[in-house]
Amino acid sequence: MILELVACTCDTVIREKNYIRDLLNKDYGQETIVKTVETLFGGRKT
Repeated sequence: MILELVACTCDTVIREKNYIRDLLNKDYGQETIVKTVETLFGGRKT
């Protein structure tokens, strides 16, 4: 079962969501955000 980022409340996901929110507020593009998050937090799980 894949747990979506939206549904998870663990500390790591909270940090990740806050980081993504900060990048969005700084007007970073989607591709840049995805690459940055994958580098810092790991790739997408399938």
